[in-house]
Amino acid sequence: MSVAKFFDLETLKISADGDLVSLFTTHPGTLGAFREARLRSFLRAHIGTRHELSSGFILDHDDGSDQIADRTSRQIDCLIFDPSRQAPLIAADSFVAVVPTHVGGFVEVKSSLGINRTWADKQSDEHPFQDHGRFYRWSGSLVEALSNLLSAIKIMRSAGIGRADFFAGIFSYDGDDLLQLEKALVSGELIKQLQIRDLDDLPDCICVLTRGWWSFSAYQWNDVDPEWVSDYDPATSYILSVKSGAPPANGAPLQLFTAYLSHVFDTREGLDHRTGGLRSFAGRNATVANTSIALPCPGKGS
Repeated sequence: MSVAKFFDLETLKISADGDLVSLFTTHPGTLGAFREARLRSFLRAHIGTRHELSSGFILDHDDGSDQIADRTSRQIDCLIFDPSRQAPLIAADSFVAVVPTHVGGFVEVKSSLGINRTWADKQSDEHPFQDHGRFYRWSGSLVEALSNLLSAIKIMRSAGIGRADFFAGIFSYDGDDLLQLEKALVSGELIKQLQIRDLDDLPDCICVLTRGWWSFSAYQWNDVDPEWVSDYDPATSYILSVKSGAPPANGAPLQLFTAYLSHVFDTREGLDHRTGGLRSFAGRNATVANTSIALPCPGKGS
């Protein structure tokens, strides 16, 4: 079986299970909890046996402080951690609190992913942007997911954990084409609203099963000449996107998401990156769009 066919089938299975639970309940919390658990089940096969998955928080403390935690992330839907060095600070069923050095990655899970503008008649800190005499802010499940990830990324940064040493992603069963995300980032508005400092504050990638895959890079994607690298500009980053049709037509979003995740964890384990095989983008002939954004990417050119 080809790699592409494998992810076409996996996409169909995950999507079908997400729909199946809605036959039994319409309660948003229950639907969300099941879909988070279903994704954790899939991810377990791609992160190595040392790591476990749960929902929970990342906690960090200052040396000399008598507090359990001086900094706390928001609750993360899918927290990937290594319990072999030290047990979580607290654990109960599918919930943990762990320190940054034990974290290998985290994923926000959404039933449907979208971004829109919330309007107001007067300008304020909550609605700082203007269009045709009205004022707005960016909102929606995607903005919520980005905010949650950013809280965790900041905790990892404060603990001195390198950005390449952990995975941060967003996964959704459904959603729109996220064109508004590109608009919000290119305009600089979402960067200002979320106080995004540089490229490292963004997730590694976003997967919407029914729509596509997005990533953020210091370089343009070039699949014509693999040896070619675009000129590095420390003041510019790129949105990379691969659009797809609804499953089971195309498992490319899940395949790219898994390949990126696996690459991060292979690096953590000291393994060489493989360009083929199950955890790669082999067998796809996809068009990748590059959109530049005025967001610093310091250190990525070295």
